[in-house]
Amino acid sequence: MLVLCLLGSFVVFLVVAYRFVRGRRPAAVRLLSRWAVCAVVYLTISVSVSLIKPARVIEQGQNWCFDEWCIAVEAVHRTPSRTAKGVTVTTDLRIYNSGRSPESVRGFWAFLLDDHDRRYEPTPGPWQDVVASRVSGHGFAHTSMDFVVPTDARLCGFVTNHGGGSPRSFLPSLLEIGQGGWLFHRSNMIRVE
Repeated sequence: MLVLCLLGSFVVFLVVAYRFVRGRRPAAVRLLSRWAVCAVVYLTISVSVSLIKPARVIEQGQNWCFDEWCIAVEAVHRTPSRTAKGVTVTTDLRIYNSGRSPESVRGFWAFLLDDHDRRYEPTPGPWQDVVASRVSGHGFAHTSMDFVVPTDARLCGFVTNHGGGSPRSFLPSLLEIGQGGWLFHRSNMIRVE
């Protein structure tokens, strides 16, 4: 839906520019007004779906798929951290390609979220190479991610995605219908505790 709306908007802007250049300003303004009404309706639908749609919580061991690329948290382990301020939470991950051809992701990001909506970023490690590598069709890859969290943190979930932009970025959350949970701090996640 988003792609069609963006393509339609591009065509409308070309027609509006053409009409302005040809001196048909009233027709251009009318078309631009109609586009603005459609844009407001689209954004209203996106925000409404964001308000109504509950966050999705996936259980450990189940695949969370983004098209053909899937990820699952197989296990979660806590160990004392090197610093006295927290513990290291290790998530064992399984990456699966449900497609026929090799698949990889760009712009992968992940974090742990606690019950106070605080984010904990992963520490650098070999997982960075594993998630960026191509997984063969119907193949698996395994890796682990470490997160340093406060000892008293009550973790809720493992939140992830990939692609352009940063986690919880405003514009994609607003434009992609069904992704707007970010606007209201409701994240789809894999349960970790």
